Amino acid sequence: MKLYVGYDPGFGNVKVCADGLTAVVQSAAYQVTDGLQGNNKSFAGLRYKEPEYVVCAGGELVAVGKDSWTVSRKPLLNMDYTSLFTHGRKMVFYAAMSELLVPDTCPDIHLMIGLPVSVTTNAETMALLKTDITKLRGEHRFEVGNKHYRMNIERVQHLAQPVGAWSDVMIRNNVRNANWKTAQVGVIDIGMNTLDLFGVIGGRLERRYLGGADLGMSFLIGQLEGYRKSDGYSREEVAALIMSGKLTVPEDMLTSYTAEVLSFIRDTWGKGIRHLSRIVLVGGGSVVIKQRLKQALESRGANVYVPQDPVTANVVGLGKMVKWQNDRNKR
Repeated sequence: MKLYVGYDPGFGNVKVCADGLTAVVQSAAYQVTDGLQGNNKSFAGLRYKEPEYVVCAGGELVAVGKDSWTVSRKPLLNMDYTSLFTHGRKMVFYAAMSELLVPDTCPDIHLMIGLPVSVTTNAETMALLKTDITKLRGEHRFEVGNKHYRMNIERVQHLAQPVGAWSDVMIRNNVRNANWKTAQVGVIDIGMNTLDLFGVIGGRLERRYLGGADLGMSFLIGQLEGYRKSDGYSREEVAALIMSGKLTVPEDMLTSYTAEVLSFIRDTWGKGIRHLSRIVLVGGGSVVIKQRLKQALESRGANVYVPQDPVTANVVGLGKMVKWQNDRNKR
């Protein structure tokens, strides 16, 4: 059995997609302390708050996803680009894959990874990551929720994350859109850590439309009074509060953040934005300022398209791309 899997190791959420089935797990991983292992579910008559997933691999237990920060103060993830394939992030990947895999089977996996533009355009960072990417190949064994999973990652490829959003628009039912060679598509991808810009004109990537900056949702979170690390909050916890609607970001901060994003878009694309027949707005960070940014771009004459789920658009497209490439190679 083969699975063609799109994989987006985002700083906000890890996403995987195969055959149209998508799983999203918040990028949070904390070392499980001895006191919370086993069946210790309560203390003094009160139940502990449980993490979304507990993953076991190599004899190590890690709390993953929402509420994992309630288990300990030992985070295993950071925002460094070279940490995209560390042990902690692999545990989040395993949690996401558990939603796609059937326990006690071992499918062969063709993996298409989406990386931030800031990474793919930095030769030094890519040189460091290529070794980690290669190490993903081979058999993986892990447990999630007392279920045993195995997979054999047979092939690994990587692309810039926004290629996923482009592919999501251009590939339908495993067939490329008839106008893919003439379409002029720009992608604005706002994640947890990065803002990525990408442009494909006539089926070719154009360097003038490439851009990346540390203007993801973390930029906004860092300005929230009372919700910083010094106030006892983790970045993951604040992101979850915002995305769930339990924490409202002040209007003036959203306006200021939108202005920062627009400024970077203007500096990177300039008047070239007029050549784009469609701009696709994706990423978890885009959800927070979606209407503001869409209206601002449309006021400048842009045709903005927001997918039904901006958070998963990249990984859905990566899944489409790896399947389309495989079927094309068989012809």
